[in-house]
Amino acid sequence: MKFRAMLIVICFLLLVFCTYFFIPSTLKISKIIKISSTSEVSLRFLSSDTFIQKWMTSTRGQHSTDGKYTFKNTGFKLEQVKLDYVLFKLTHAGFELPSYITINDVGIDSAEIVWQTTYKTSLNPFKRVREYIDARSLHADLGDVLQVFKTYVEDDFKVYNLKIRKEKVTDSILITTKFVSDNYPTMVTVYQKINLLRISAAKNACLQTDSPMLNIVKNPAGKFEIQTAVPVDKTYLTTADQPLKRMVLGNILVTDVKGGRSKIENAFKQIGYYLNDKHLVSPAIPYESLIVNRLEEPDSSKWITRIYYPIY
Repeated sequence: MKFRAMLIVICFLLLVFCTYFFIPSTLKISKIIKISSTSEVSLRFLSSDTFIQKWMTSTRGQHSTDGKYTFKNTGFKLEQVKLDYVLFKLTHAGFELPSYITINDVGIDSAEIVWQTTYKTSLNPFKRVREYIDARSLHADLGDVLQVFKTYVEDDFKVYNLKIRKEKVTDSILITTKFVSDNYPTMVTVYQKINLLRISAAKNACLQTDSPMLNIVKNPAGKFEIQTAVPVDKTYLTTADQPLKRMVLGNILVTDVKGGRSKIENAFKQIGYYLNDKHLVSPAIPYESLIVNRLEEPDSSKWITRIYYPIY
């Protein structure tokens, strides 16, 4: 009996020794993933609750009213955005842990995401083993969340909510007109200007080669600068108020938008993100191609606008 009792004590002490030897007092948990998207996209979708909600709730993640998300066994909440990292509070197995996400560029169009935290273990060997198991579960959950993030941000349609394609400029000859207004121009005013261009083209035996174009910019004085254009098949001697312009036959971003002004303006905003994210430069002003005639179709929800954005 004494031998058996001694053997049990030795085994117990050996177990305790192994527990302290193999499981440190502080467990460092780190998960790394490489994504085929830029660091600008990664930072935007990790540093704002509005953007986090988009990718976190795209799968099994859940959103609560206090900005906390859950995924499997772990809760996540954005706490702070610093210059070189993003701080998330993690809730796992009854513990709250601070965690840090850093984003590193890997080439021109990819990034590395590193998510790190530490897990303090108890002096109690039995709790220590339990906490080690919990830490492994947390490590797995962080990896799964990063995989959801990767899948989302690598899909341009999900990131920008637009089908953006790169094409070559085909309509290089434009007759244009420009005017300034204190108020946002009505479609009646816009089409009056467009029709004057059409009349001029017809008088000079020119054919319109595509839908009319529109560009509206609010200047620092608060006035609206409006430019309309009609693409034509050849040049002719124009007047000063209807100058002829030539577009460079280079690359251009194109996307189609269905809806009214708010949808169009949001599309321009998203393409602006796209240019910044992809490190592209625009050498000329963007413009709208009015595919659906606004006067013939007054319901703006049925308007189709093709947005063109020249790029290098």
